[in-house]
Amino acid sequence: GISFINEKTILLIDGIAKLIDLKILIALILLAEIAVAASSIWTHSFPQKNSFTPEQISYLNLYETRAQFTFYSSYCVVIFGFFLIAGLFFPNRFRKGGSSERKVSAAIPDWLRPWVGVIFWAAIFIAYKQTGSTVLQTGLKARDFFLAFATAYLMIETIKGRFTTKTVLIALLSMIFILYLLPLVVPYEVSNRRLFSMDMHWSAVLGDGLYKDTLTGEDFAAFSNYGVLLNKLILFSRSIPLFETLAGTVTFLKFINLVFSGLVVAIIFQRLGTDNKRMIWATTLLILFVYSGRISGVAETFGAPNQLPVRILMVPPVVILAYYLAGRSGFIGPVIFGLLAPVLFFYNFETSFYCILAVGFAIFIESAREGLSSVIRAGALLVVSFLLSGALLMLALFDGSFGAICAEIFRLANIKIHSGTSGFAGLPVYFFLPFLWIMIHAFVLFSRYLLSVREQGRLSPIEFQNVVIVGIIIAAGPYVMNRFSLQNMLVPFLLYTLLVLPKLVTGPKADRALWSFILIVLITPFIFGNPVKRVWSKHFVTSMSDKLQGRLAPCLDGMTASDKLCEYVLGKADELERLASENPGLNWMSGLSLTMTRLTGMQPALDQKAPFFFAHNTERREILVAALRQLGAPVIVFDYNPGPHGNVAGIHPASEDFQRNLLHSAGYYIVGNTKYWRIARRRLR
Repeated sequence: GISFINEKTILLIDGIAKLIDLKILIALILLAEIAVAASSIWTHSFPQKNSFTPEQISYLNLYETRAQFTFYSSYCVVIFGFFLIAGLFFPNRFRKGGSSERKVSAAIPDWLRPWVGVIFWAAIFIAYKQTGSTVLQTGLKARDFFLAFATAYLMIETIKGRFTTKTVLIALLSMIFILYLLPLVVPYEVSNRRLFSMDMHWSAVLGDGLYKDTLTGEDFAAFSNYGVLLNKLILFSRSIPLFETLAGTVTFLKFINLVFSGLVVAIIFQRLGTDNKRMIWATTLLILFVYSGRISGVAETFGAPNQLPVRILMVPPVVILAYYLAGRSGFIGPVIFGLLAPVLFFYNFETSFYCILAVGFAIFIESAREGLSSVIRAGALLVVSFLLSGALLMLALFDGSFGAICAEIFRLANIKIHSGTSGFAGLPVYFFLPFLWIMIHAFVLFSRYLLSVREQGRLSPIEFQNVVIVGIIIAAGPYVMNRFSLQNMLVPFLLYTLLVLPKLVTGPKADRALWSFILIVLITPFIFGNPVKRVWSKHFVTSMSDKLQGRLAPCLDGMTASDKLCEYVLGKADELERLASENPGLNWMSGLSLTMTRLTGMQPALDQKAPFFFAHNTERREILVAALRQLGAPVIVFDYNPGPHGNVAGIHPASEDFQRNLLHSAGYYIVGNTKYWRIARRRLR
């Protein structure tokens, strides 16, 4: 058995070695050293200007990630500059050659060869362990790891023709029913002590589409959070009776997941064509299965919509559009994308930034092949069409003069950029082999595109689409580095899978089998959660059972919860209504802003519906202090949860401290409390 493993492992290592672009890889390593030096000088010369609030530090265990973010950004700039110059003046220096004959196995000593398989797979397995080291976590990871091996074996057998097209299609339809359609009828149950986290994320991401009956033209809060058009989409869904309640919004988000998944399938058809139906269904089955933990109805992130496809819904359409933008004569491509880009911008600022950079890079590469004048004309047309479309869209979305609208949008965009580049909510970088593989391959391709700027001929649709996909992966890197966590890696991992997908379908069977194994075992070994385990989990089964037997009360605007949580939330809402009737002019703040608003119909004090989420630094905190002073409410009540046993909603103590300190800074003092609320009164001056 060990001999068999060693033989296959050595073949795998040699196969990977043949794929390495050694000249560019060496250049990337040397450029990384330059980027490290540049980022070190930058971070020391321009120290952190904003400070995190103590409450946010207590809640999120914030790490300083500005150094790693700065390194990555510097690295991208250095690579772009170096390889663009190389592409213009000495592209032949990096011509690939001789790598196809490279065999790493020839350098392995005889005494080490019997242990190659054991050492290699032990290293891979250790690299896949993201966090923790308990026996339970190790056991679960081992199970998922071997499930990845089984999936790779099935894919290789499919490549060899073992399964018929009908068999693969039946498997695909069965999987879609179980993981994508069946969850539509499974209710979303809010677990005890999870309502605070869910409410905060929903308020920040979807809040402006859930709190109000309309989004007025004067409301910039939606842009400041996760996007005006994103929240208008949620607002529109509420006009449909099926989606009006919070439970209906969960159902709507599941439908969004279906739309997103359908767009991914459309990309698969674009990239593979329609000739080989068996491999199309097989790769569709693979992608939808592996990524179901993030893009299906069994996703575990409905409590945090910023991690659902609703936030990145624009990514598949941009990749699809890229296929049709290639080779457009008369600079039609830059104009079309320039007109559409503002729609992306106002849907979600961060994701649109990645997409606009990626398509802009692809247009640059294609136009550079026709000369400098072509680059200038394409860039000018893109900018002019973007500004024209953006101006019209701003006037349609916001009230006021054009100058005032621009000033406010620029101010809010500056706050968002500052927040995203300051190390907020960061996790320390750790070694994770699949992500490292993806980024190395993406940077190699990125470099190759820059080296091709003097080549003649337009890019084919697939080539242009490849450039866009690589561009999005690299452009999203700063966000991943700033908040380094597997939960933030859906975009790069899914796009990379789509990028290498043709390698599983075309070429010699040996190469296709190699890429299949690399992708399924080395890149995506169910890093987003084992979907089989989740479907048969206790939570999924009991939720279905409780729905059929009517055991859970739909007390949270249609969402179900335990009797204990329902009693807590309904009691808190009743008490808020009583306090409002007894104190004219009363206003309120809560870590359960959305829940209280939907149950009482009363709007919270601040336009930023998730103030604890919003005010993570002193600059943003001062914005809220000024808003409270301007509001001037005589009485404001905020959360009171004595002891852990009375806090079934899970409101974090740091959130209560934040509310208390915010009101104190705004000129309020505490005069008493009820069962669920503290009462603060404005100081007279």
